[in-house]
Amino acid sequence: MNTYKYKDQQYRLKDNNLELLRLAAPVLIKYRKLLHEYTKDIDLTEFEYYKSRINELKTAIGQLIDGGDDEKVKELTNQLNIAENEFCQNTELQSLISLYSDCEGLVLLELIADIDFIKPFIKRILIGDTSKLNFEDNEILKLIREAVSDFFIITGRSRFISAA
Repeated sequence: MNTYKYKDQQYRLKDNNLELLRLAAPVLIKYRKLLHEYTKDIDLTEFEYYKSRINELKTAIGQLIDGGDDEKVKELTNQLNIAENEFCQNTELQSLISLYSDCEGLVLLELIADIDFIKPFIKRILIGDTSKLNFEDNEILKLIREAVSDFFIITGRSRFISAA
């Protein structure tokens, strides 16, 4: 697990468990509302299709490898390669994914910049002497950015973490 340094102190995120999710619920709610507001006009239907298709093919290949059906594995592997290539070469879709990802970054920036909102959240999710954190000091921005980003990664809140 990552550690974060601020001044002479070290911090780390609490373990990813129900307590962490309970403590973070207000941030998750605000994140989702902001993300919806920023991305409601982005149609990701095609992304969801490719993600589903690629995952189905990977699952089927994994099941057939254990069964020893080499011909079917070869056929499905070919279909998987075609689907992954189509996904990667679809420039319009890649642009939409990039736009969505940029919006995720802007939402995180908005959350981080709301000091009255983020301060209690940071104090709840970190292990370490949080009384030493000075939220008026610009040096704390690195700790906040890293901790919040890691939080969303470990709790699987990014739509594209498991993307093709």
